[in-house]
Amino acid sequence: MTSRGPYRRHSMPFKLQLCQDIRAGVIGRRDAQRTHQISANLIHLWLTQFDRGELTSEEAEARVIAECEARIAALERKVGQLTMELDLVKKNSEGATRSGQREILHRHRPRNCSVRRGCKAMNLPRSTFYYRAVFSETGPTDAEIVALIEDIQDEFPRYGYRRVTHELRRHGLIVNHKKVARIMRLTGLSIKPRRRYTRTTDSRHDQPIQPNLYRNRIPDRPDQVWVTDFTYIRVAQGCECWT
Repeated sequence: MTSRGPYRRHSMPFKLQLCQDIRAGVIGRRDAQRTHQISANLIHLWLTQFDRGELTSEEAEARVIAECEARIAALERKVGQLTMELDLVKKNSEGATRSGQREILHRHRPRNCSVRRGCKAMNLPRSTFYYRAVFSETGPTDAEIVALIEDIQDEFPRYGYRRVTHELRRHGLIVNHKKVARIMRLTGLSIKPRRRYTRTTDSRHDQPIQPNLYRNRIPDRPDQVWVTDFTYIRVAQGCECWT
């Protein structure tokens, strides 16, 4: 497989002169292919256009002028874009913050400059440009939140900050649970966790206390020491004891 040659743009006068030479017998198609390194299909296309009168000198001149005008217009657009980007970069080079960059891009971005190109020129992420902080103008103060928390705890004394946050949301107040925890901690409204361990032995009484017969004894044979225990089970009527 042969490698493809470099891409070249042939001018209209070159095409016209080559087609005239081939039709006049000055040069053959194969010689033109070898001399100018042009494919047979491309020469066939040019000869077809030449036979139809599309490669006349006037047409060639008009096409050259149109191509030049198109290139000039493209270069002018490119220069305009680069000028706008350079202007944005100069204004951004004064050490502006992210908010300042957003303001510069919002106020001084030309109409023909897209947000994407402006952000790229200023090295500003588009997400930062579109970011807008949400502020609540009618949000309750900490004092109002404390009053609501006190009302909830009057009804539910054992509610911690999680359940209090849920109750606040049920009342239509959306507050972050971390803020509720902070307010309850600072105002002394936090709930102390209950002790999981309950003492079931109370020796502070006037009744006789049985001696510990197992103390300082090491059993040396089976059935010498027997040990029992009490198990308390909480039921609706109180506690039941099982041995």
